Amino acid sequence: AAEGLTKLHDPTYFLIRQIGFVALGGVAMWLGARIDYRRLKRYTYPLLLISVLMLGAALAGPSRNGARRWIPLGPMTFQPVEVAKLALVTYLAYSLGRKADHVKTFTVGFVPHLVVCGIMMALLLKQPDLGSSVVLGATTLGMLFMAGTRISYIVLAVLASAPVAYHLVVGTPWRMQRILAYFN
Repeated sequence: AAEGLTKLHDPTYFLIRQIGFVALGGVAMWLGARIDYRRLKRYTYPLLLISVLMLGAALAGPSRNGARRWIPLGPMTFQPVEVAKLALVTYLAYSLGRKADHVKTFTVGFVPHLVVCGIMMALLLKQPDLGSSVVLGATTLGMLFMAGTRISYIVLAVLASAPVAYHLVVGTPWRMQRILAYFN
């Protein structure tokens, strides 16, 4: 309220804005609850392609506080990683369901899913958005585990990504400060 009053001469500016976002989110939630999730199967690959393109488009967008995570839509902004989360889960569910007999094989049941997730994670790390890329990676490994992928493959993926994650956290001062603040 104080910032709204001093900068915008309206102490209720941020309250009204948040109420608008809650209303918009409520409409989206209501629509999402009405859609039969099985219908998403038809849109798996287009949704995946669109989400990857939007993640790339965000890199060409304006920078905010050193990050390029948003696509401007008039007075609002849109974070394409939210579509990417849905697209990745939809893709993994469809693909793992289709490849149920081959999910234990490395080249058919494991690698293609990591490649798709890796492309999304690479685009997110360019923005930079380590948190969302970790969420996508953990979701992928969790779904692979639930589908019956060999534990050794998952352990291998975690061990292979550990040095990269360590470098991304320790090599960036503000990320390291966040980790230290979390443990403090």
